[in-house]
Amino acid sequence: MGTSWKLDKATTMGSRMSMAWLLLLFLKVSGLKGELDDSIKLQCYQLLVPSHVLNCTWFIQRSLDVATTYVLHCQSLKFQPNQTHSERAERGQNWLIIGRSKLTQGENYSIWLEVFSAHWNATSNKLYFNLDDIVKPPPPVLEPVESDSAGALVTWKNPHWSEFHSHHALMCALRYKTSTNQGWTYLPNEEVGQEGHDLEDLKPFTSYEVQARCIPENGNGFWSDWSLSQIFQTPEAAPLGPVDVWQKVGASENGELSHLLLWKALDPESARGVILDYEVIYQEHNNSTHKTQCPCCNASLPPTAKYAWVSARNSIKKTLPANLSLEQTGKN
Repeated sequence: MGTSWKLDKATTMGSRMSMAWLLLLFLKVSGLKGELDDSIKLQCYQLLVPSHVLNCTWFIQRSLDVATTYVLHCQSLKFQPNQTHSERAERGQNWLIIGRSKLTQGENYSIWLEVFSAHWNATSNKLYFNLDDIVKPPPPVLEPVESDSAGALVTWKNPHWSEFHSHHALMCALRYKTSTNQGWTYLPNEEVGQEGHDLEDLKPFTSYEVQARCIPENGNGFWSDWSLSQIFQTPEAAPLGPVDVWQKVGASENGELSHLLLWKALDPESARGVILDYEVIYQEHNNSTHKTQCPCCNASLPPTAKYAWVSARNSIKKTLPANLSLEQTGKN
């Protein structure tokens, strides 16, 4: 009995869909159309990949039942006047792709959408266009980014565009951000070249993410999707200082006073790279000087030391030395 009920239900649903489609055909043949409705937002653009297909999407600002039927009509206007191609969208789908075999390059078209539901029939406003004017380029392909202390050179290629539209140029835009940041910095197309751009004023030793997109230079058509990201890291720069240093006076193993030199590790903004070590120079009362490299962030100096200097060093340079008189009481 359960199997029979499922079959009956499936048969009933199929019958309803068939009846809806038959009703649609009846309305089309009889010339009855829904009223024009500005709330139906229809957009179409030509994709080069796959080759020269027409992608149309729509958005309707009202609640519709799941059985609503959408039919897209595409009519030739120039070479084959009044020839119309119609396609019905799959259930719940708000887009359709019209294949290359149904289109003629250079042709003028009008296109519109009809909506049929239980309580509302409507027709969108017509779009008029030439296929060459609604091209959406594929996203550019970014090359590995070259970065140095002055900035980064971002370059890209548009292989599919040059293959199909070698007589039309593209203009492009960039956006970039640090890898830890959520917000993008946008560079408008007026500042960006067709195949490359120099990014300036970047932070040293920082990971960045960059993307590009392009549009036909003549202004006809659509922006491509953003490209896949290229991630790069800027090189190190000389660290900023001086180091924050102080002393703590204590007793050595033989009971004499000693100087324990303490300092804070440079924060990443100041380090601008990997701090390899800290250079400690101290001068004794007899004016002899001694130099040593220490890890972070302390050094024990003999009681005869009277001055000390501490610098942080990365692969580029070291900071200006922070100097401290050890003859003062210091911090305990």
